[in-house]
Amino acid sequence: MAAYGDYLGARAIRFGADPRRFTERVSGFERALAKDPAFAPAYAGLASTYAIQSVQYPPEHPADELTKLRRAADKAIEIDPLMTEAYEAEAMADARDARWDDAEREFRHALDIDPHDSRTRAEFAMWFLAVLGRTGEAIEEARRAEIDDPLASDVQVASAVSLMEAGRYDEAETHCAKMSSDVSLRALCLGRAQLGEGRIADAIATLRAAADDHFNPHALGFLGNALARGGHRFAYVDDDVIVYLRETRNERLLCLASRAEHAPVRLPLAALGCRALDTLYGEAADVDGDDAILPAAGPSFHVWRLNDG
Repeated sequence: MAAYGDYLGARAIRFGADPRRFTERVSGFERALAKDPAFAPAYAGLASTYAIQSVQYPPEHPADELTKLRRAADKAIEIDPLMTEAYEAEAMADARDARWDDAEREFRHALDIDPHDSRTRAEFAMWFLAVLGRTGEAIEEARRAEIDDPLASDVQVASAVSLMEAGRYDEAETHCAKMSSDVSLRALCLGRAQLGEGRIADAIATLRAAADDHFNPHALGFLGNALARGGHRFAYVDDDVIVYLRETRNERLLCLASRAEHAPVRLPLAALGCRALDTLYGEAADVDGDDAILPAAGPSFHVWRLNDG
């Protein structure tokens, strides 16, 4: 019973962007195995944890990560040949090593044992079929996983990734939105879908929040792509004045350039994604309710920092 308690405690630790989550899960399974060296589910859980960790983005991966994964999976299968989770972990390791035939055989064997294992089916879709460009099969496998467990966030991720690989970004976004709000990948998933839809401003805001909340080079990469495509956006254009946004990962600036006096430019703060404008150069902007009123004199140039506070 003591081993089972440690096992359940490790199971309860949700995967996330924080590498410490994986360390805590590994420690929990190891404590369970120290108390009961023949407890197959703990070996399978340990192998599965290493498998998911192997496709995450910590700064470095241990050199023996896949070796530990295979050792734990083999031990689980030795004790219990019907341990689905162990075969799924083996398949993940084979996929990491580009042993595609072996990986497919392991995934399918796991699903033969338990056709309703939604997590294995989701990982088969995301880490094998979608990676190899077999997007139609990936979408179908993710759909079947969702039938078995429609509330599982990993199933929604698999559906979203498979659909994005097929260029179906609007459908993918609906699956991203179904993920639990406390899942760290949700914002990254939404931002990537918005980027694919061409909604650059939305993608920048979503991916910036994802990058700020959880260190993940994947999020930073997509944010960099979004900024490169939309880091210079026009907010207002007229004969004598232009207003544009300059955005980087760490700063958002609103700039106004005019060649002559013009009618005051009114912009909703909500549309700019801020609550106030801090003057960096030129004159201050006025605020009228929920709108910013920009200076009308010209020729002139003004720069404000968008303040979210």
